[in-house]
Amino acid sequence: MQIKIISSNYLDKLEESTNIALEELKEFEIVDLKVSMLEYDIQNEFMAVITYR
Repeated sequence: MQIKIISSNYLDKLEESTNIALEELKEFEIVDLKVSMLEYDIQNEFMAVITYR
């Protein structure tokens, strides 16, 4: 299964939310964690995708 976490402009907020999600998923096996950034004209969007089972 996957969880996607998105944060506009604030990488530290993405990190905080991702850490909370990982804590909630501690009983599952984390298979993959990817972080990406999309650049737009007026803002950036950061996204973390956690894959777990």
